[in-house]
Amino acid sequence: MRDFEGVRWDIFKVHAAIKALATEGKLAEFEDEVIREVFKYLSHRDMQGFNERTIQCIWLSFLATLPVYRPLAEEDWGVGLGYSDLILVPEAEDVQYGYVIELKYVKKGAGQADVERAYKEAQQQIKRYLASDKLKVLVRGKPIKTGIFVYKGLKVAKTNK
Repeated sequence: MRDFEGVRWDIFKVHAAIKALATEGKLAEFEDEVIREVFKYLSHRDMQGFNERTIQCIWLSFLATLPVYRPLAEEDWGVGLGYSDLILVPEAEDVQYGYVIELKYVKKGAGQADVERAYKEAQQQIKRYLASDKLKVLVRGKPIKTGIFVYKGLKVAKTNK
């Protein structure tokens, strides 16, 4: 087997970011330290067909590396309530927070009005999910933090963090 000494991608960095997310509520740091790091490696061809689901899959890929959270994607909230992008259900005892995360994507050339419209839509969605008894049961009484990230191309154009 080849020696991978010197390889720069550090899974411990990912795990430290997940731990800070779980115990200190540092959601913006997770996005900055992990997600944006992955974006550095995407090519122009990778951007063909890039959308909200692509970003969601990147988030899920990293959140699933530790059994700290059970990430739920596209959770059905019932008739008329919609589908959440990500719910982070606490799995470990020392996890302090559950999360509802809405990810939005607008094309790189979109205007500020498009960013604001996507942000407002995410706010409305989160408000509906927070009112659900189902969410309270899922997070087992832990405080619920919210995250909204509107991506314009590969950059966060607006966030509540």
